Amino acid sequence: MMPTSWERQENSVVNTVSKKCTCTCLWRKHVTHNINTIKVATVFRDKQASLIIGCEDGVLRIYSLPSETDKSQDTLEIKLNLETKGGPIQSLMAFDVSKLGSTDLISADSRGMVTIFCNGQISARKSLSKDSVSCLQVDHDATGNFTIIASDGSGVIHGFMPYKHLWKVRLADTAIQKTIPQLPRIKCLLATSLIGASGQESTYVIAADDCKNLHFLQQGIVVVTLTCQSVITAMCKGYFVPTEELELATTGPEAPSQVALAAEDGSVYIMCNFQIYFDEYVNVKLPIRQLGTLPESNSSNVQSLLCTGNFNHLVVYHDKKLVAKYETTDWVSSFTVVEGTQEGSHQVIVGCCNNTVEAIKIAR
Repeated sequence: MMPTSWERQENSVVNTVSKKCTCTCLWRKHVTHNINTIKVATVFRDKQASLIIGCEDGVLRIYSLPSETDKSQDTLEIKLNLETKGGPIQSLMAFDVSKLGSTDLISADSRGMVTIFCNGQISARKSLSKDSVSCLQVDHDATGNFTIIASDGSGVIHGFMPYKHLWKVRLADTAIQKTIPQLPRIKCLLATSLIGASGQESTYVIAADDCKNLHFLQQGIVVVTLTCQSVITAMCKGYFVPTEELELATTGPEAPSQVALAAEDGSVYIMCNFQIYFDEYVNVKLPIRQLGTLPESNSSNVQSLLCTGNFNHLVVYHDKKLVAKYETTDWVSSFTVVEGTQEGSHQVIVGCCNNTVEAIKIAR
C-alpha cells in the first residue's frame, strides 16, 4: 500500500494516497446525541438541503448544513426535532411517500416500528415486528409505483405501503434455508433496478443474510438465490469494472448493472448478471459496514467506491486501486454522498461513533 501523505491548511486536513484524488476536510462539528444513521436531503417544504440524523434516543434531528467557510461554531445548528415515539433509530430514508411534491422521511427503529413524517408531522406509524428493524429501502419504478421494504431481526422481509401491508417473506421458509439449521438474519438490503446481459431492466430487492446467501426478490417472491464466500454486510450499485473484464456476452445497448458486495472479512466482490465474481475487487482486511458510489459525469468511466467499517478512516478505491484514505476521529457509524457543485468533486458527510460529523471534499 502506498504511504499516506498529510497536509494541514487553515484547520483543514488534506489526506491523499494518489495525487489524482484528494480528501479535504471542509468542516467538522459535534452533536450532543449518539449518531446511528445520517442523510442529506431537501425535506418537507424547505428550499435547501438539510442534514438529518437518526439518533439513539429515537429522535430525528434536522440540522442546517454549514458552509465550507463556516468554522466559527463547534456544533451544528438545529432546525427541527422529530419525535418518533419509538426506540433507537436504525435506518432512515428520504422519499416522497405522500405524493404531495415534497420529500418525506421514513425511519425504522429497534422496537420494530416504522414511522413516516410528512411536513414535519407523523403521518403514519406501522409496527412490523417485536424485533429490531435494521434495514430500510424504497423499491420504486419509472411509473411512480413504490413499496417500502424493511427487514427485522427474525429474518422476515416486509413490503408495505403507509396504510397497507402488501407482502412478507420469512427467509427460514425458503428452500435453501430449510437445509440449514441456523435461523437466517438479514445483514443488508438494496432495492434497485438491474440491467441484464440481454439489456432488459428489472427492479429487485436484494437481501443478504448471515448464512452467506444473497436473495433476489420481486413483489415478495424470491426469484434467485446466490451463495457467497462470506457474509455480505454492505451493498451498492455502480459501474466499477469495465464490462469487457467480466467477459460477459452482452446483447443489449447498455452495459449490465454491477453491484459491489462487501463482506465481514473485508473483501469486496462484484456481482453482475446474477453472477458473483470471486476474484476480489479489493480487500480492506477489516469488517466493512457501509459502501457508497461516487457519481461520474461520463457514464463510460468506472466509478469510485467508498468503504467504511470497523476502522477509523474512509477509503476510496478506483479501478481496484486505493486512491485516497481519510482518517476520521472514530469509527464511522454512517455516511452519505452529496454531489459537489464543481465538476469532478463531491462531498461525503460522515457521522462517527464519538458524535462527530465531518464534511469531506473528494476531488478527482
